[in-house]
Amino acid sequence: MIGAVLLFVLGLLVLGVVPMPDWATSFLASDFWGSWGELSDHYGIGRAFQDARPWIGWAMILLAVWSLRRVLLWPLRHAYWIRRVFGGRIFGDARWARPRDLKQEAMLQQGGLFLGSLRGRDFFHNGEGHLLTIGGVGGGKSSGLVVPTLISLTEGSVIVTDPSGELAAMTARRRAEIGPVVFLNPFAEIFSADTGLHFEDSGFNPFSTLDPKSSVFFSQCSAFARLLMVNDRRESGSYFNDEGAEFLYLMIASIKLYDDADLHNLPFLFSVVRDSPKNIQQRLQWIMDEGHPAIRDDAQRYFSMIEDAKPQWTGVSSKAALATKRYAPTTPLGVHTEKNGFDAARLKTENVTVYILVPSSMLADALPWLNMLTGVFGAAIGKPGPRSPVTMLIDEAPALGYLPDLRGHMAQFRKVGLRVWLFTQTYAAMAGQELYGDTGMKEIMGLVTIKQFFAVEEPEVQKMVSELCGMRSMSNPSSTGSTGDVGQPLIRPDEVRGLRKWSQIIIRGGLHFPIKAKLVPYFSRPEWRAQVDANPYRK
Repeated sequence: MIGAVLLFVLGLLVLGVVPMPDWATSFLASDFWGSWGELSDHYGIGRAFQDARPWIGWAMILLAVWSLRRVLLWPLRHAYWIRRVFGGRIFGDARWARPRDLKQEAMLQQGGLFLGSLRGRDFFHNGEGHLLTIGGVGGGKSSGLVVPTLISLTEGSVIVTDPSGELAAMTARRRAEIGPVVFLNPFAEIFSADTGLHFEDSGFNPFSTLDPKSSVFFSQCSAFARLLMVNDRRESGSYFNDEGAEFLYLMIASIKLYDDADLHNLPFLFSVVRDSPKNIQQRLQWIMDEGHPAIRDDAQRYFSMIEDAKPQWTGVSSKAALATKRYAPTTPLGVHTEKNGFDAARLKTENVTVYILVPSSMLADALPWLNMLTGVFGAAIGKPGPRSPVTMLIDEAPALGYLPDLRGHMAQFRKVGLRVWLFTQTYAAMAGQELYGDTGMKEIMGLVTIKQFFAVEEPEVQKMVSELCGMRSMSNPSSTGSTGDVGQPLIRPDEVRGLRKWSQIIIRGGLHFPIKAKLVPYFSRPEWRAQVDANPYRK
């Protein structure tokens, strides 16, 4: 190759492109050549050389280029790798996140919601943003994710739906070391009989969240009434549901404004809406006499309805009665909602843990109460005040039924600290027509910051995970020796299906790269085992 380079330079010298060095010119003019110079002049060799000089020079250059052809063609043969070195990616640059990527997003900071471990580094979700976990049966959701979260979370309050009581039994002792623990267990006797676990009911009166001195008091009453009314998604927009909600709103506001404090509860509302038309008219007249402009006209309207539109009144009153029937005095939910055992305002000022316990045998009866509770807590968290994160950990979300205010609260109250963490075994269950439907589930997917997948068995979800992880450019050698790019998923759907036990994939908003990490079962770490009590369902 050195000879070819010298030949190329000599060709340039012969062509005169490169000037002859002084030492070479002096050497050619010296007496060293002796008679050779005379001989050249005699036979015209010098003149012939000058005439042929361009041909000789170009011949030398072409011969040198031919000798250097492998070197000169190397960039063309390896253009793919040159593009790779300088960042060219035709089909994408997807890769798995590294610990330094998580560090840049403050995901290695402890105290938040535990998500797993990446290369031996625990990582967490801190700050704003909702979460959705889709984990199949036997994927390690409780032992590898929920329990580690509850024993390590020190950032704000947490509300846990725990129908079986398993999480409360295992983590309540540790949560009590972090802050106050509250058990909302209205069916305590049945719960004890079904599970063998004993948790005393603290009680929660949703009327305690209504403040007549607040500028949004009547809006609070209206939202509370609507939460009570929604029993079935298909009927939530019916005429009588709407009129029934308006009537409940009027009764709730009047109770809070004009009745004694010991009557500010759902059992009293149960009695009021079932009173005789005559007694209800007397209450409506009382409201009109008090003269509050926000409810006076509504009282007049229902007073006239009882007088002049009895069939319409019958439909309205029956809907209001249906919405409150589970809160009858002396019933479990009636007794529970009479107690002022928990102030929802504490969620923003203390690290409170609230376990919501419902035995499976009573779940169908308790679903409207759970929906109401979720909405009331969401509204309480959204009130002006300290901006402390409050996590609503909704385990087995499809089992709770349709929560009409869930998406609204997720969108509205994120900025004030509400973090909703939804758990479901399948995407299809959440997207069912009896729950949120395809459109509603897509909205939820758009509202969550963290999308977490493991033990995924649904082909559609496997494909979705593959698409969310993105594409990468891969080299593809051809038969001619050149190399080009082809697009390839970072992980194929069949590889999503084949993830090993305790493996997971996380898509985080704001992080360019997906996370492929490990769940960490609590029993794998001695310090965690010491903080967790025995699982009552595994003897």
